[in-house]
Amino acid sequence: MPSSSINMGTAASHDAGPQQSVEVAPGRDDAGAVRRSATHHEGELPPTYLPGEVSTVYDAFQRGLRIAADHPCMGHREQTGTKEVEVKGKPTQQPVFGAFTWQTYRQVADVVDAVGSAIAHLSLAPPNDTGHRLVGLYSKNRWEWAAAQQALYTRNAASVPLYDTLGDRSVTYIIRQTAMPTIVCSKVETPKLVALKKADPASFERLTTVVQFEDADDAEREAARAGGLTLRTWRELVEVGTAHKSPHTPPAPTDLAVICYT
Repeated sequence: MPSSSINMGTAASHDAGPQQSVEVAPGRDDAGAVRRSATHHEGELPPTYLPGEVSTVYDAFQRGLRIAADHPCMGHREQTGTKEVEVKGKPTQQPVFGAFTWQTYRQVADVVDAVGSAIAHLSLAPPNDTGHRLVGLYSKNRWEWAAAQQALYTRNAASVPLYDTLGDRSVTYIIRQTAMPTIVCSKVETPKLVALKKADPASFERLTTVVQFEDADDAEREAARAGGLTLRTWRELVEVGTAHKSPHTPPAPTDLAVICYT
């Protein structure tokens, strides 16, 4: 189960102006409510861009920053404990989350800018043989996942989500086919990637760097190094990018944003 849950821009408890979405199905203890556009919550949704302002997902975030810089952007809830519930007649431990903690668009943008600058400075997203800059994202939902995706967009790079339900064989196939040089992941995924590269170095030839959301100790770094990978952390990228700021190289509407294998 996730150690935190995430929400983006739907903080009813904050004075962020008119609500942009309405609830169409209630939430549960372990999940938020289902929401849709406040102006088109019935029938077909409108186009997902504003002509002249938004033509890419990069533009969408930048517009939010322009018009709501000091309003809530991303929220997350830390896991505070567990409780026992019955699932299919069996007792199961279910996570319990605390209240949402919110970051403003400006705060998120500072992190996005720093991580994007680090990606450029450390050459973590070079183009593959087809000219595409592809980086893997491998974790359960968390605000850093969304921020990493936005950071990639500042460098005209696309994300490739990876998830455990794909299985090792499919994860290996995706990494080999996309020739991704970097994967940003949660701590639990790092040893899996090290083991996969050791087992099939040819398929993982292009993968050289793992960026872990959590901090890493010397033993974790050495284990990664022994498996042919450089282990960096999210904190490192923020620090490197803050010290080596560089301008955005945003995508065009015809560029890739996400490659999602299902």
